[in-house]
Amino acid sequence: MLRIYEKQRWFYVSFFFFIFGFCANALAKGECSIALARKYGDEHDFLAACREGNVDAVKYFLDLEGFNVNNQFISGLNGGPVHSLFPAAQNGHAKVVQVLVNAGADLNKT
Repeated sequence: MLRIYEKQRWFYVSFFFFIFGFCANALAKGECSIALARKYGDEHDFLAACREGNVDAVKYFLDLEGFNVNNQFISGLNGGPVHSLFPAAQNGHAKVVQVLVNAGADLNKT
């Protein structure tokens, strides 16, 4: 049987992980300081920038240390993971597509 202080420790650790996960998700949604329309709700700022054709915002994310252009982000449109090339190409933003390809975006990514 757990002692009282061990039960408290599990409570505090669980609470910490819950709060950490909540804060990480909240902060990731508002990373970019450039104003975006964000018409699809809780979409990641990088996908919103690609969907809107905002070249400055796309370059902002690509300049971040450790940012991987080939990561998939949750789409606000369908709730599934999406590669950044898809919304940019779908909406006809050739400049954004060119910036992503120059940054090393995988053209064969599904």
